[in-house]
Order: sequence, then C-alpha cells, then structure tokens
Amino acid sequence: MIKKYFRTSLFVALSALMTCGFTACSDSDDDNKTEVTPTDNAKAMEEIANQYVNNTVNLTYKELAEQTGKLYDKLAAVTEKFKTDPNSVTQAEIDDICTTFKEARSEYEESEAF
Repeated sequence: MIKKYFRTSLFVALSALMTCGFTACSDSDDDNKTEVTPTDNAKAMEEIANQYVNNTVNLTYKELAEQTGKLYDKLAAVTEKFKTDPNSVTQAEIDDICTTFKEARSEYEESEAF
C-alpha cells in the first residue's frame, strides 16, 4: 500500500518536473536584438561614479592600506624582538605601535562613510 502511494507521488512529481522542464525553455528568443547605447543620463552617471571612485574612494583606501601596512610592519618587528627576548620590548615601541594603530583606525573610520 505504501509502495503504491510512493510510486504515485513519485510519478506525479516527475511529471510536473518534466512539464516544467519542457515549457521553461522556449525557442521564441528574439535573434534580431538591437544594440543598446548609453543615454546621456547614463553617461553622466558613469562620469560621476568614476570621479567619486577615483578622487574619493581610491585615495581613502590607499591611505588605509599604507597605514595598516606600517602597523603590520611594526607589529611584525616587535613580535620577532619579543620572541628572541621578551624583556627587550620597550614602552616607547609599544607607544609607537599604539599611535600607528590610532592613525590606521582613523583612516578606517573615514572609509566607513562609503
């Protein structure tokens, strides 16, 4: 009895799937497509977007990359120094790293506006 219901359910599901499969792909595509050219409005929007990206976003992220690169280099140097002698790291080095972190964080906060 369960086999009968299972087979019937399976048959109905497969029939529905086959029907959808055959009707989903039609051959009525328009092969004579016209070329779409940007309108004046689209060109203006592209110019605005390019100006925004080149003059604002790229400059901000460039500064962010430079600051985080400096932070990474300082942290790597102090880490190596700490590995050789944990007592050799000075407070001045830690303060310098903290200052670099704050500068990098400042650049990050400015980038959050985007």
